[in-house]
Amino acid sequence: MDFKMLDKIVTNYANDNENNFAIKNSSEVMPMCEKVIKEPFVPVIEDKWSRTFNLNESINYIYNFLKSIDEELTVRFINIIKAVDENNQPYVNFIPRQDNLTSDSRLENGKVYIYYDNSPKEMLLILHEVLHKLNECPVIDEENNSYTSFTREYLGETVSITGEMFLSNYLYEQGIITGNDLTILKNWRLNADKEHARNVIVDNELLRLKLSGEAITKENIYKLINSYDKGSPYYPILLDELHDLRRTTSILKNGELNLRKSQKYVIGQVLAENLSQQNNIADFIELHNEVGNPDSDIVEVVRNIREKHRTL
Repeated sequence: MDFKMLDKIVTNYANDNENNFAIKNSSEVMPMCEKVIKEPFVPVIEDKWSRTFNLNESINYIYNFLKSIDEELTVRFINIIKAVDENNQPYVNFIPRQDNLTSDSRLENGKVYIYYDNSPKEMLLILHEVLHKLNECPVIDEENNSYTSFTREYLGETVSITGEMFLSNYLYEQGIITGNDLTILKNWRLNADKEHARNVIVDNELLRLKLSGEAITKENIYKLINSYDKGSPYYPILLDELHDLRRTTSILKNGELNLRKSQKYVIGQVLAENLSQQNNIADFIELHNEVGNPDSDIVEVVRNIREKHRTL
């Protein structure tokens, strides 16, 4: 492990003013990480889907789900699925999954590419990515530069993950998937977001070490770990990282921290669970609209969420 390079990357991240919000936001997100880490997986009866769905079936089921909750969203969903650019190229593309692929989708030049394998999970991926397309709202500054609003940056994943959860429940309630399928879907999402929670914890501790004036060294990381009680949820995660180095290896490979990316998935998991458990469709639609509004104020949006959901 190249600790000197790791120290340089963390130092650069800490010194970049554009990362101030993410660094300050960690105090709010760390308790959410703890909640996600502690959430148990539900045992599955069989680690196998009950059936497959061709692409047209999947799109029709998503259409029917959206129609049951919001007519305008339904129309916009179909329009974006059918939309093409000036070169007659679709904005949403479906590609048969190859065995060597590790990602589920990618965004390239404003277009979405979804790798499809006819499983129930692909319905969630389609809805997830299309919701991102539907609430795209680039903000244009005085110099004609385009950037993403803080509201969409931090709460865009909340909308898409909530959509996944509502769709999963709908498919089960309609008898389209089994209870075991539903459990596999929930565990799949939780597993991905547990990894994001782990990333936030590791990144936050590296930054805390750096901001305290210490260098990122193996010895200092050991001291940091041992400063925690062994009963702390952070202790085993940090100890595990020191053994397998998977987060720090990723940081070195990419040449940067991406704290904000992992934060928004953790926020998404916690808020989506809350909205889903309350079956709060109205707040889901409202949040989707706020995320798609370039003039929305994230402070007001968060205040509104907290007022409505006191347990958060």
